[in-house]
Amino acid sequence: MCKTKDISFVIQGKVNPEVTSQAMAGIRALFPDAEIVLSTYTGTDTTGLDCDKVVLVEDPGCFFYNGRENNINRQIQTTLEGLKAATRTYAFKLRTDFIITGRGFLDYFDLFPKSDENYKVFEHKILSCVFFARDPRKRKPRSFHPSDLAFFGLRADLLKLFDIPFMTEEESVSYKKGRYKYVPEQHIWVNCLLKSGKEIHFKHQRDTSEKIATDTEKYAVSNFIYLDFEQFSLVTPKHLSAVTSNHFRDVITHIEWQRLYRKYLDVSLVVPERDPMRDFLEKKTFGFRRADFIAKLCAIFFVGKPLRNFRREIRKKIYQRLTRDICLQ
Repeated sequence: MCKTKDISFVIQGKVNPEVTSQAMAGIRALFPDAEIVLSTYTGTDTTGLDCDKVVLVEDPGCFFYNGRENNINRQIQTTLEGLKAATRTYAFKLRTDFIITGRGFLDYFDLFPKSDENYKVFEHKILSCVFFARDPRKRKPRSFHPSDLAFFGLRADLLKLFDIPFMTEEESVSYKKGRYKYVPEQHIWVNCLLKSGKEIHFKHQRDTSEKIATDTEKYAVSNFIYLDFEQFSLVTPKHLSAVTSNHFRDVITHIEWQRLYRKYLDVSLVVPERDPMRDFLEKKTFGFRRADFIAKLCAIFFVGKPLRNFRREIRKKIYQRLTRDICLQ
């Protein structure tokens, strides 16, 4: 069991003065002898923030897809430099808009010790989030896709995970026009595996086969332990509270991760038959499906090809309105 004085909390990304300050205060209350490292961008005002170290990096910029920012290189740089500045044995990597509410995640750190040596990359498994670790066998699979929202593990292992190349301009459009070769989570994990000498044949974000799916699962149970937000003692920002039904449908819950662990590593493991998180997500998914149906129905009234983009905008607004209260909490 790791001691709290041996933990560095690496808070990375753009500072939200109110939330980031609250996050640091929560860590101080729960882990008074831990180290807090803030890794953010040059020019950021860090006055009044209760941290032990501030790391300032030049903003590497981002890529754009459908009007949204892909901040993968920002995440890599701030996380890596923060981890390098940290001095403790263990590290908890989290975003500047996440809040830690307890120590419960420590109870899971040593619970599932077995690994397949052919698939093992880290000295010790890293705690990672259920949201949004993707199941490679779902209807719209994305393989090699652990969540990148938060990690806890040996600092040396987290350094190995994030000491990888930036995504290049070519990789941001090399799969299909306007679509990345890998999404951010895949870019991190695939490049970590390749740098660790693992041979994987995974050409692009939608590449799939039985071999790819099996390898994804074996790497997942040999290197990570998937926890939901409550198990991870995390409170998320509001904009992560409501996501698409496809995101809900595709995640691997903690119980589903345990089933994979039993399948590949420990047949003696007793796994609960009922999966409350999956039941919860199915209810959320139904809410999204119903909202999508209503939004489509409403948009039908705006007929005519020239109005296609207008109808799409109408449908989007109706959908957002109907799903505004569908949350993870």
